[in-house]
Amino acid sequence: MNNNKRPVAFVSFEDLRHIGFHVFVKEFDKEKPGGQVVTAVKVVKVEREAADGTRSQLPRHAMMELLYSLGIDTRDPSLHVWVTPKKRHRCLHKKDPVYDYRYSGYERVDDIYLRSGRASKEAIMYDSNFSDIDDETYKMENGG
Repeated sequence: MNNNKRPVAFVSFEDLRHIGFHVFVKEFDKEKPGGQVVTAVKVVKVEREAADGTRSQLPRHAMMELLYSLGIDTRDPSLHVWVTPKKRHRCLHKKDPVYDYRYSGYERVDDIYLRSGRASKEAIMYDSNFSDIDDETYKMENGG
């Protein structure tokens, strides 16, 4: 499968805080091939807040499993997960847009996730392997 067209899934840090996870990051400048300098973000640590308010550090593998359960494919070693710099976006638990970081990665396309009701239309189409899926989807959406 071609990852260039594989849909990207996002998990907002705002949503993670809402469920008790605090992600600490460091921003730095990174030079891309061609000389362009962009802002990059590195995760320093992740903490899980317990019901009593105490916090404990979450190991990287546990965070990757959490992101997997939220729709980002973290089990395929050929795929990577990245954090995007702060930008305005919609999160799951608030109506109004937020300005925060997001984890980003390729959306899961396994059968369990595709049938969960959480998969995007793009992930379902990507997994279908139809070469003319865009044309067929357009026809279905427009009654023909």
